[in-house]
Amino acid sequence: ATYLLAKRQVSAIFDGKLAEVGRLLSVTVAHEAREKDLDVFGEELIKHRYEYVPIFQVWSLSGQLLLRTPDAPLLPIPHQAEGYADIAMNGETWRALAIRASTGQRIVLAHRTTERDALVRSIIAKIVFPQLLALPLATLLICWGVERGLVPLQWLTREITSRDEYALDHLDLNRLPVEVRGLGEELNAMFSRLQDALERYNRFTSDAAHELRSPLAGLRIQAQAAERAGSIEERRHALTQLIAGVDRTSRLVEQLLILARIDPEMDRLRFASVDLSAITGNIVAALSQDAVKKDIQLELQCEAAVHTRGSADLIGIMLRNVIDNAIRYSPPGAQVTVKLEGEPDVPTLSVQD
Repeated sequence: ATYLLAKRQVSAIFDGKLAEVGRLLSVTVAHEAREKDLDVFGEELIKHRYEYVPIFQVWSLSGQLLLRTPDAPLLPIPHQAEGYADIAMNGETWRALAIRASTGQRIVLAHRTTERDALVRSIIAKIVFPQLLALPLATLLICWGVERGLVPLQWLTREITSRDEYALDHLDLNRLPVEVRGLGEELNAMFSRLQDALERYNRFTSDAAHELRSPLAGLRIQAQAAERAGSIEERRHALTQLIAGVDRTSRLVEQLLILARIDPEMDRLRFASVDLSAITGNIVAALSQDAVKKDIQLELQCEAAVHTRGSADLIGIMLRNVIDNAIRYSPPGAQVTVKLEGEPDVPTLSVQD
């Protein structure tokens, strides 16, 4: 609409320019006719709405007024230098142009600046009018589009806020636009991780309850036996059994805690090159005091550094468990040998009691 209105406006302006040239030609033709005593008829031209015919004067070298438009003053237009200038005449502001003809005559043209301002206001009004109509419509369309675009996010917000801590089923990604589908995928991935963590938690609590039920019952029995003991020897024996039961329960709790630590690490397990000989040496050194307490000879046989690929933490847990079992369940005076050998890429680790 703006293009069509602008095209129509420019076309009208050029029509006005043709009318201006025609009006000026009519002045010169009438002047020539009078000089040759020809008949001069009234002006036939119809004034165009964009016709702003300037007034002009033509002065000879001697300062004689040779030609002027009917509405031009008899006195010189107050514009002395050649070129453009803004002048004041008859209480109005005019835009004037003074040029020198090739034959020496001086030509001065001028028209009111108010006519220019009126033309500018007319052009601007016709260009701005479609914009004034379009802006409210565009505003309504933008508001409608934004509200419609936010509907999937509002659904996503309601879907998440209405869930409890156990509702971890996946979101329906088909209801989400492409722009936020990645967010939905990440939320589903997080729900999967939370579901796995919840399952590990339930599995751990179930295992812990099952494994601790019998040891705790045994501790209660030993405590009751110590309470009912008729002699110091019976009480000492019951207390010894109670301490042993506490040690076994502590060992069981330690194993359960190791299980709780290993389980989530399996999902993000990353293999890397590890120094198997250094890990084994650290574990043997850490358990040497337990071996001394049971009068067990703990020996490490490792001729050179051995590397393998795996998880250093999980390998350490595995070695501690195996070597600790060997110490714990071997009789006093036994020997436990930890041997590390083999090719660099195919190591062999053995624990013998």
